[in-house]
Amino acid sequence: MHRDRLPPLFGGLLGNDPRIRILAELVNDPFYAFTAEEMAARAMITEPYAINLLDRLTRDRFCIMTDHTYRANVASKRFLALLSLSVAAADDRDDGTRLDKFLNDCFVAGRLQGGDDV
Repeated sequence: MHRDRLPPLFGGLLGNDPRIRILAELVNDPFYAFTAEEMAARAMITEPYAINLLDRLTRDRFCIMTDHTYRANVASKRFLALLSLSVAAADDRDDGTRLDKFLNDCFVAGRLQGGDDV
């Protein structure tokens, strides 16, 4: 897909730079462990640039690196905020109720677990 034709990430509120594309991939598939090569392809950037951004996100405790793979730190409040924004943007687009279910799952049922504490 050409960069100009990417779907609006997070409802278009955060723009479409490479860091936002990586964050969107982490939010959209939080339990998958990405290699830098996979993330570079998904974000449509070079692998060294992906490594630089992923290392920065790891230092910021937004993602976790183990065995040369990266995944979202689902215990991070910033991750939870971006996940909420992603669900809310999809609801706005579709007039849905996913956000209500998401909030219930996260805060009432306590189903969002895993990752390292922040």
